[in-house]
Amino acid sequence: MARIEPIPMDQAPPKARRLLNELVERGVEPGPMVRAMANAPALLRGYLDLTRAMKRTHLDRRITGAHGYSDEQIAEVAGLVSLQLLTGGFNLIAGIHASAEAVRETAPRPAAG
Repeated sequence: MARIEPIPMDQAPPKARRLLNELVERGVEPGPMVRAMANAPALLRGYLDLTRAMKRTHLDRRITGAHGYSDEQIAEVAGLVSLQLLTGGFNLIAGIHASAEAVRETAPRPAAG
């Protein structure tokens, strides 16, 4: 059982409901983790801001050019690591556990060969 229960969208506090509705308007159905974050609208806002920032980050070419990686590659890795840490930490605190099937579906596949 989750320690922090996901909030039904129609029962979310007004600030959180606006944020959840923004997701729905963009065609995203808020899952249990996001609806659990709606218990603390500031946390939900931070999570959503981080996901948006990942999509539009650009780094100075002097930093990325020296290593041969594009802005998008570095921003994607940094953003994914940040989101994984935030998501994992939240899930741990909230008592949300991934099903074995979900873990199998998202596990990296070994390279063929």
